[in-house]
Amino acid sequence: MEKKMSRFLALLLLAGLLGGCSVVAIRKHEPGYKNVRALQSQKASFRLSGVRGRDEYVERSLSSKSLLCRLTTFNMPAGQTVADYIRQALTDELDAAQRLSMGGTVLEITVLRLDSNSLSPMQGAWDLEFEYSYAGRRRKIKTVYKFESAIDGQVACRNTAQAFSDALAQNFAEFYKSLGPAGKKSAK
Repeated sequence: MEKKMSRFLALLLLAGLLGGCSVVAIRKHEPGYKNVRALQSQKASFRLSGVRGRDEYVERSLSSKSLLCRLTTFNMPAGQTVADYIRQALTDELDAAQRLSMGGTVLEITVLRLDSNSLSPMQGAWDLEFEYSYAGRRRKIKTVYKFESAIDGQVACRNTAQAFSDALAQNFAEFYKSLGPAGKKSAK
């Protein structure tokens, strides 16, 4: 009897860990105050040309309208692809800082890595690595953004979805810092 009970509890725990998130969506990215201020300190303006994947695997993720979470998926807002979401998030930040311009330096993002992990019941993480190309320069920015996970699959997936925008904001912030102090001719 005790053996059956421990098996049942183990199955129950496994179901909770691997459980899905039925109706979870990523929230719309909102430009953060610190990122907008960091961009405003730059003289450069940009025109975003696109977001592409380094390889077929990443390209497939970028062209999808959902991302994996444990044994299920969660949806991008308004039917966007992942690439559309990243492009729109950066466009919104550039626009909020008044650094978006049709005559600005062409900026392209190559996504090298786009992974999430929420299997730990305590802490999840987004692992992003983007290469920003502009004015003949390339900057690789790697971000590991940690967030609270959970044993319950629905809670863990909801937290993973909500943390995606914050992980992007952190990656963008590192790119803005890499441009150097205001006044430097990092980009034209």
